Amino acid sequence: MICKYWIFVIIAEIGNNHNGIEKYAQEYVEKCLEAEVDAILFHIREKDFYKNNQNKKKELSDSFYKKAIKFTKKKEKQFGITIADPLKIPFLENIGVDFYKILSQDITNKNLIKIVLKTKISVQKFNLKYVIFSICVLIKST
Repeated sequence: MICKYWIFVIIAEIGNNHNGIEKYAQEYVEKCLEAEVDAILFHIREKDFYKNNQNKKKELSDSFYKKAIKFTKKKEKQFGITIADPLKIPFLENIGVDFYKILSQDITNKNLIKIVLKTKISVQKFNLKYVIFSICVLIKST
């Protein structure tokens, strides 16, 4: 079956490629927005991830996220977070994150999923397009 609605959303998933260096993270945001993506996506991992010696320096500051969201929205684009730390959600809601993604390793983390589903982030036009696209891809592949 072929879906009659083909809506594409280009999300630049920066993840943790910045290695905690905010200058690099900001450069990634700027370059991705210059490439006219629809959204930017960073990862915020669980607290234990950052306790590991290799990952200690990969965490970006809250002030970075505030600035990055403001900059992204000024360009009329969306800003999302791949979230693994439910304690960060109130902060992210307060600064205006547009959408969340769940890591595949957390797909069975019922507590995290419940918390994300309770957020005040509504199904906006962008999110609805993304959901429709995902459904179409699923339908086409079955």
